[in-house]
Amino acid sequence: MDENPKKRRKLDPGSQRDVERQDNEGQTSQAMDHQIQRSIPLQCTGTTIQGSNIVNSNVIMNSGPVTITNQSIVENVNIDELCKDLEKRLVEATKNASETIDPVVDLDHSIDWVSLEIAESNEPSITNETTHHHRREDFQKMYKTIEGNLSLEQLWPLAQQEAKNEAEIKCKTESAKQDYIRKHGNVVGILGEAGIGKTTLSKILVQKVLKEKSQMYDCQCQYIFYIPVRNMDFKTETFFLPLLLSSASCEYSSHIKEEKIRDKVLDKLDNNPNVVIILDGLDEADINFVSQPSNISKYAKSTAEYFIKNILQGKLLPDAKKYVTSRPRQFYDLHNECRPRFKANILGLSKESQHKLCKEICGESYSDVLTYLQNHPDIFAYCYVPVNCQLVCFCIHQFLSSGGDQLSRCTMSKIMTSAFSLFLDSSHFRENLNSEEMQKELKKIPALAWYGFVNKMLLFKKGDLKKNGININKVLDCFLHSFVDGKRSNLRFKVIEGKKVFFFSHMIWQEFLSAMHLILFMPLEDFQQHLHEFGSSWWQMVTKFMFGILCQDVCEQLEEIFPTMFAPNDDEIARKMAYLKNFTSKYLEDSMKRSFDLKSFLQLCTLVYEFQNEDLTPEIAEKLPTMIAIGGDLLPSDITSFHYVLSKRKNSIDLKFHVNSIEDSFQHFFEKMSSIGSILMISAVSCNKGNLDLTKMQSLVKCLDKITCLILNGCDISENAAECLAEGLCKLSAPISELYLARTKIGDTGAQYLSNCLRKIKKLYLAENVITANGAEFISEGLKPLKQPMTCLDISCNSIGDKGASFVASSLSKVEQLAVKGCGFTEKGVKAFADALKDTTMKKLELSYQDPLKASHRLITISCDMEILLKKTSYHRDRITGVGVELIY
Repeated sequence: MDENPKKRRKLDPGSQRDVERQDNEGQTSQAMDHQIQRSIPLQCTGTTIQGSNIVNSNVIMNSGPVTITNQSIVENVNIDELCKDLEKRLVEATKNASETIDPVVDLDHSIDWVSLEIAESNEPSITNETTHHHRREDFQKMYKTIEGNLSLEQLWPLAQQEAKNEAEIKCKTESAKQDYIRKHGNVVGILGEAGIGKTTLSKILVQKVLKEKSQMYDCQCQYIFYIPVRNMDFKTETFFLPLLLSSASCEYSSHIKEEKIRDKVLDKLDNNPNVVIILDGLDEADINFVSQPSNISKYAKSTAEYFIKNILQGKLLPDAKKYVTSRPRQFYDLHNECRPRFKANILGLSKESQHKLCKEICGESYSDVLTYLQNHPDIFAYCYVPVNCQLVCFCIHQFLSSGGDQLSRCTMSKIMTSAFSLFLDSSHFRENLNSEEMQKELKKIPALAWYGFVNKMLLFKKGDLKKNGININKVLDCFLHSFVDGKRSNLRFKVIEGKKVFFFSHMIWQEFLSAMHLILFMPLEDFQQHLHEFGSSWWQMVTKFMFGILCQDVCEQLEEIFPTMFAPNDDEIARKMAYLKNFTSKYLEDSMKRSFDLKSFLQLCTLVYEFQNEDLTPEIAEKLPTMIAIGGDLLPSDITSFHYVLSKRKNSIDLKFHVNSIEDSFQHFFEKMSSIGSILMISAVSCNKGNLDLTKMQSLVKCLDKITCLILNGCDISENAAECLAEGLCKLSAPISELYLARTKIGDTGAQYLSNCLRKIKKLYLAENVITANGAEFISEGLKPLKQPMTCLDISCNSIGDKGASFVASSLSKVEQLAVKGCGFTEKGVKAFADALKDTTMKKLELSYQDPLKASHRLITISCDMEILLKKTSYHRDRITGVGVELIY
């Protein structure tokens, strides 16, 4: 074990406090005089606050022994003064518990808090799949919109409002309504997957309550209980008040042990709106979640399970503000009477918070690490989870420091394997387990992970550990240890957490270790029985890690960890590899049979990318259809893996790319596709909303020579981006067939840029772009030098007026089809076009003008035989409905 006392405190920040609490339990009768006015408060020594961290805190109680009788205590104790003292002690205990943050990386400086995004939650359709990140649909949402719609200050008012709304529906009398609001309007459920930051958010909430009491609530918060549920004793019966205080790590007066005094203090707390209770980690409670709670008296003796359920039910401390954090499954397993009505989801870290955390971890290497992650958004996508963010940033930092060889085609499997290798290489492992013991015992942890995965278990009791042969006192202690020291790192994380109930620190560890068990330790016969499940939603991440573990680079790392158990050329592992290769071929065939199932195809590409097998990848690449429509809500990993497969193809392929809005994946797609050679053609690119800035446009322009039709209607194109697009068009060796830029707000400046490259565009659509007569003049001047007329030009719904009409009319001979509907023409503008028609061979002219005698627009269409038609119309944007046609000339 590490002998450095500073590091030893960081390994288990609660252990010293637990010892002190146990030591003080026997001293509490000496801690206060029976006259509460003479009580001596706690003295905190050696406390240094750096940013948000308390480096060290020792609690000392100075008081001599006092000999008193029970009756004298009851008669002489001032309850009000006792409660004031209790309030101070709770604040002190809460500060000590909440001002620390446990970073994954052990640094020589404090880490500031980073903000977590939260949003209102709805009831799930599936509650037995506790984790969300491995399910494509949820990971999609997490990656795209890590932007919450709630602040911590809004949680309690929203819970109140929701309870009021429900009370109006469910309750008939006013008293019933008020009772319902008291029970359900004062409790908030905060949900999140493992590692997403529930404890961090709880501590941030505590800090806000301590600093902004009156701003968060319409009352003063006097009694604040921050209770990590994992520290609660669920076996021993006790009284309610001592349970609350001990669970909140609050030292309390021995007077509270006296029944009458305890009950009087409890009466002060009951029905008191100035009480705040934060139950952090309800999912770790050793209770029967589904059972209906029994009513108990606040004065009775019972177990923690019944007290917690009655708190949540609003039968104990009904007016207290209560917050409870939990994983979704355990939360929804709660009996309906106990389950908070208002719920919020922790979405994870925003991009800004990810950057901030990366900077804290990587220091001077921050810009290099961030650049790498931005260029590899398939890896960066995992960083919305705080634990993942710290692991990824640290491992990339290590790879860069060692020369960057491991960064070639970096995968999540490589990062997890590297982190696991560093963890096993640390002194706390080497000193507790010799090489032979390590080889024997290590495989039991992957076996536990598999046991939990196949049974859909995330929480393990001691019986589950024994069932998998795990030595609780020796092997498990190594994995509960958080500090990874040694020459190669100062990494700091836990693979397994818990005290009475145990769990993997994040589902990704359980899935990675489950895959390790399947590939390295599971008998081939058992492996074969699960082949049919590899493509299911529940198996997505495990299947991905199985392929990743069989990658040659990862194999070499694992061979160092398990030299006597793992050999890449071992016959059984080779046969598993063959099964996985056959699985990919069949998977592709099945996806093509279902009218080309895009999601299944992208999942297949992800598996092939993790595998990085030089034989399999070209085989899959050549089996792809010659035309693929790709788009929708793409993940960065989809694009990276698809590009990897496509890069091994020799025959030509045509893509149609459509996305609903411009996200980071849009940029990543074109960056990757630009590196594919002449085999790639993109017949159509379509997007109808989003901000297309210069950076994204630069990526798009790299693929412009591959694109036949570019549709960007409705996207906001910045001035710089419009200039970039025009420059890219000018450099094309052949004109682009169609360019749709309606409603992109490019204005006259954008029209000026495009006027310089009209020779490289066959069909151009610029409707609704705030173009004025000045822009029309630019376009007209750009048309005049053309040797071949444009096939089509649409500048409808731009206020170019009669002046603009004269400019455009002067260039009619350079356009085969022209649409200028809704451009603010009067008869004067129409006449300009009529005069210009004498010397043109254009095929179609479509325009409208405002009839001064009528409210409606009049649409004139000139057909290819030069017959002029008049339509009386009702006009809305570019959709026109005719109600009659007649000859006007």
